[in-house]
Amino acid sequence: MQERAESWLRVLATALLVPLIIVILSNYFIPSIIEKSNKREALRAARLKKSLDVGDHNKDFTTQLHRLKTMMQMFNGLNIRRKLSEAQLRGAQDAFQKEYTNQYLALDETAWWWYGELQRDAETYDLLSPDEEKKLVELTQKYGDNVTAAVGTVGPLWSYLSSSEYSLREDKNQFGTLESKMNTDLTRLYDDRVQLVREISKLFAQSQYEPEH
Repeated sequence: MQERAESWLRVLATALLVPLIIVILSNYFIPSIIEKSNKREALRAARLKKSLDVGDHNKDFTTQLHRLKTMMQMFNGLNIRRKLSEAQLRGAQDAFQKEYTNQYLALDETAWWWYGELQRDAETYDLLSPDEEKKLVELTQKYGDNVTAAVGTVGPLWSYLSSSEYSLREDKNQFGTLESKMNTDLTRLYDDRVQLVREISKLFAQSQYEPEH
């Protein structure tokens, strides 16, 4: 009889405790788990977006820089084919300078700001660990130096094409020499920039950092 009573009490206690445990889990532990899971997923999504943004911004910069290079090549080639006189050449230079300047200003508006913003976002939204943030600063500084060098690489050819020294005579036309050096330097800088982009993107995509708060 006593065993039956104890058994009944155990059943009753279980019947009362299970709902209580479920309530406690529902009110305290499960929301906390869900919140942590949601935050972890939000961080993962934010990091992935930043990883992809890095490549997109670099692609935009490279495209605009290539446009400047192509403009200069087309300008010289067209002038040679048309066999412009000295007066016609100076007039063509004036029109070319305006178009080139507009394209350069468009490049200037987009080339410099985004990697600074990338650093601020990483710090503000705890996307990276402190050590990863330091690495990001190092990589973006190198990227910025590369961008500055790449833009500077097209400068000598632009200066020549827009100067009074520019001539269509084969013995005075320095275009080929300047173009060759520009292309060599741009290729090297492009390869270095792509590697930097990969490292920056990987930093975000592979981060496992979980902020304490």
